[in-house]
Amino acid sequence: MSSLHLKKKYVLKYPELLAPDHRPIRLWGIDSETDMRYAFQHNIAGIFTDFPEKARHIRQHL
Repeated sequence: MSSLHLKKKYVLKYPELLAPDHRPIRLWGIDSETDMRYAFQHNIAGIFTDFPEKARHIRQHL
């Protein structure tokens, strides 16, 4: 496996997964602005969202 696709709550429970020596992480179920900001600020490799335009706008304004 070259990357992990996880629920946000799993990453919150095990923050050591965000260490730079781990595989890239993509989170799914990221639909709130708070969750999007968290993902972008922690350099998550990607997100799965029902609101891609909202995510793009938030990322551009960080």
